[in-house]
Amino acid sequence: MGSGSGSGRGMADDRELDLGLRRGHDARLPSLRTVGATATGGLTRAQVQRVFARGRATLASCYAGAVEAQPDLVGRLELVLAISASGAVRSATCGASEVGPAPELERCMLVVARQWSFPASNGATIATHVVVLSPAGE
Repeated sequence: MGSGSGSGRGMADDRELDLGLRRGHDARLPSLRTVGATATGGLTRAQVQRVFARGRATLASCYAGAVEAQPDLVGRLELVLAISASGAVRSATCGASEVGPAPELERCMLVVARQWSFPASNGATIATHVVVLSPAGE
C-alpha cells in the first residue's frame, strides 16, 4: 500500500505559476497563468479547466524558452482547441493575441496542447483558454 506526501489540493485555475528562471542579473521571474476557459459541445467547462491546469507547467516551459530570446514578451494569448468525442485534440490554434510576434512561443504551445487528452464525451467540443504571460510581480 502506498502513501503520498502532497496536500491533495492541486492548483487553482487562475493561480500564477512561477518558473524559477533567472536571466543573468535580472531578478524578474516570468509567470504564466490561465484564465477564462470556455467549452461548447460535449465537455463541461470544469473538464476543460482540469486538463488546462494539468498542462500549465508544460505551457510555462514554452514561455520560459521564449522569454530567454524575447525578455519583454508579455500579454494574453488565446488557445482554441477542437476536441473529438474520444477526448483527442483534433486541432489547436491561437486565437486573439496581445503578445505580438512570437511564432516560436505559439508553435511550442500548440504542439503541447495537441498532445493533451481530454475525457471522452457525448460529442465534439470547442474549448478556449486565455494564457496570460507576464514578468513576476506584475
